[in-house]
Amino acid sequence: MEIGLGAAFVLLRERRRRYTPLRPPIDPKGRMVIVVDDGIATGATMTAALRAVRARKPKKLVAAVAVASTQAARAMREEADAIVCLNVPAEFYAVGQFFNNF
Repeated sequence: MEIGLGAAFVLLRERRRRYTPLRPPIDPKGRMVIVVDDGIATGATMTAALRAVRARKPKKLVAAVAVASTQAARAMREEADAIVCLNVPAEFYAVGQFFNNF
């Protein structure tokens, strides 16, 4: 299921509220920020996350993922200052195909 960037921002805010209700967010301004995900299929969620952090003026923004489609890896190079990706396979159908227990 692919979601638009607006919906991804809403989802990120809701998850933040639910997972860490007692701690205020850390201000990324002037810091190196690494945004981590298990994998990137379309890039919509990672793009939303990177843009949300970028708006807060980090010193450096890094995307780190285990696996990504070729198209998503290429797109993340436009969104982040650096990308660390362990596997960009030629044949990519879904993130789950690269994990034994997804």
